[in-house]
Amino acid sequence: MHENETDGREISNISPADLADRVERLPEEAAQGLLTQLAPAEIAAVIFELETEKAADLLREFQGTKLLETLRLLSPNQIADLL
Repeated sequence: MHENETDGREISNISPADLADRVERLPEEAAQGLLTQLAPAEIAAVIFELETEKAADLLREFQGTKLLETLRLLSPNQIADLL
C-alpha cells in the first residue's frame, strides 16, 4: 500500500479534520477514492474542513444519491459556497 493510500479500517479511526488534511495533500484522483469509501455523513464532515475550492472540485465527481445525501448534511451557506 502506498503511503498516500488508506484502507477502510484506518479511515474510521481518523477525525474529519485529519482526513481533510490528508485529502488536501493527495492528488485529486486519490482524494476522490478516499472520499468514496466514506458514508455521506463522513464526507460532509470532511468537506466542512476543506478549503471551499478543493471541496467543490472533489464534490463535482460525486453523482446521484451519495451527492444528494452529502449535500443535505451541509448548511445552505456551505452549499452556496460550493456552487
